[in-house]
Amino acid sequence: KPECLQWDYRKEQLLNDLISSKAHVMCLQEVEEQHYNEWYLPQLKSKGYEGIYQKRTGKHLDGCAMFYQTSHLQLLEHHIVQYQMNTGTLNRDNVGLVAKFRLSSSSSFTKDDNTFCVA
Repeated sequence: KPECLQWDYRKEQLLNDLISSKAHVMCLQEVEEQHYNEWYLPQLKSKGYEGIYQKRTGKHLDGCAMFYQTSHLQLLEHHIVQYQMNTGTLNRDNVGLVAKFRLSSSSSFTKDDNTFCVA
């Protein structure tokens, strides 16, 4: 494999792209559970993010991850959505995450209703 496809090379590039986006919420798919626990979560926690993760059903190694900036958002609740699509080529196990957030008091955004969902 070319170096650019190797995990040890890609993980640094991915992390730099995620952090430079300065996003309040980041949703990732096809994240291996080991990469979430050993790389993404520790690295992003050190940058002020918290995360949630759900592995796909079946024997799959990957799943969905959602990271949010704790200085701006408070996670109120989250739910896991598990589903399987039986439509020919899309016949596989799938998962999703749905999270409800509240804007923190330190956030520069102001609204009467300061809660929202991300899926």
